[in-house]
Amino acid sequence: MYSNPALDRMFKEQEWLCPIELKPGSKAFYRPSTDSITLPLKEQFKKGTSAEEVYRSGMEFYSTALHEMAHSTGSPERLNREGGKKFGDKKYAKEELVAELTAATVSQQLGFDKHVTDNSAMYLSNWVKALKEEPKFIYTVLSEVGKAQGLIMEEIEKQSQHLTKKLPEATSAMEMLSETSIKAKIEYPDTLILVRHGQNYELYNKDAEIASKVLGISTAQHLQKGTENPLLLASFNREQLDTFLPQLVKADNRVAIVDPKIEEVNFVKLNNGDFAVRAKVMGNDTGLIPMNQESAIAYMKMGNSSDKESFLKEYILDNHSFISPHSTKSQGYKL
Repeated sequence: MYSNPALDRMFKEQEWLCPIELKPGSKAFYRPSTDSITLPLKEQFKKGTSAEEVYRSGMEFYSTALHEMAHSTGSPERLNREGGKKFGDKKYAKEELVAELTAATVSQQLGFDKHVTDNSAMYLSNWVKALKEEPKFIYTVLSEVGKAQGLIMEEIEKQSQHLTKKLPEATSAMEMLSETSIKAKIEYPDTLILVRHGQNYELYNKDAEIASKVLGISTAQHLQKGTENPLLLASFNREQLDTFLPQLVKADNRVAIVDPKIEEVNFVKLNNGDFAVRAKVMGNDTGLIPMNQESAIAYMKMGNSSDKESFLKEYILDNHSFISPHSTKSQGYKL
């Protein structure tokens, strides 16, 4: 379904001029007595089965929201429009026309379509009647539409600024790991993907939202190059895995852990007596990674070759930024 990040953020953070409640099974309406808006869930607007029909269904959700937001701009403390009290009277018809035209013009500015709703089509006869009785009626309406449109766009612009100027840029590593998570989801749908990155496990976008709710960890947004949609990231230290993994599973989530593929691991003693480790991670040579003396002694005391290899791989994961800023390979990951 079509998505508008600015409006989504406004609804989630409750930053419109009055409260907006998304309520399953409800109708869309603005209630002046409580100065509040109620909307059905976005999923309730889904119509048709084709990709195009489903995509456009999202537009209908936002169009409906903008219609009710337009009504709310007419409250006494805002633009102070006088709305009608019952269907069919002139003031009622005018207010509906203002709301419809405001939603249509804002939709166009935001880059999606707005169609006149079935309910609004019922008011057409009243609009035509009002125009015949008072030709200047349309000028009054357009003036009110301009004011309402300006107020809505001003608030949407504030949301856009939150989504762009205040967000740090996603690093090449973040974007690459996010792509890896998406590819893993193709093979493991409906599964939370935990991606190992240094000493942390990271989750992206929808997985980050779920983990944040279940584990109580924070999320952060980062700008992605070439797209307006921010990258959502949640992470926790690898030492918390034994605590957090059961919590995720208990909350009815399937979980897959993605680790980088490490090959050709070598323990090296340098000419100056220091120690280092070297390997290929996702096909890229790590170069010499310094190893502290304590870890080197622990490694040399191990007798089992399999244990030694596991120890070195874990050391690399903990102490090396294994993704080159210019690397574009993601096939090196394994589940």
